[in-house]
Amino acid sequence: MIHFILTNAAKYDIDENSLVKEVQQLGLPQDSSALIGRSYREFKEKLQAALFLQSYRVSRLVGTEWRIDQPLATSTSTTDSTTTGLSSPAIHLKLSIDNATETGTGTSSIKELALEISSEKLELLIHELSAAQASIQQLSS
Repeated sequence: MIHFILTNAAKYDIDENSLVKEVQQLGLPQDSSALIGRSYREFKEKLQAALFLQSYRVSRLVGTEWRIDQPLATSTSTTDSTTTGLSSPAIHLKLSIDNATETGTGTSSIKELALEISSEKLELLIHELSAAQASIQQLSS
């Protein structure tokens, strides 16, 4: 319970007096509340720094591999005058991600993520990522 209280107090940058009052309202004696408040005041910056490192984890993209598969025909394809019998291509992506910042150890830990996506969904993904990047650049300038 104390861990939860101190972590959230640091997370929301609560001042020592407010923390002491809140802990007393939970039923702790005044002496215990004051002790928690003093400890919180002493370690607040270190606790906030540790929470910051835990909450803003960014993985680094190390490498990518891709291939495009174009099926010639499927069992569900129809042969009318508007189709050529070809299905839409499937894009296979393999991303290598270094999640050393996630583990907090500083040692490299490569994780591979493989996925298959249609060309239409890939175009939509690229469009949305470009829009997100433009929004981030606009906010940072």
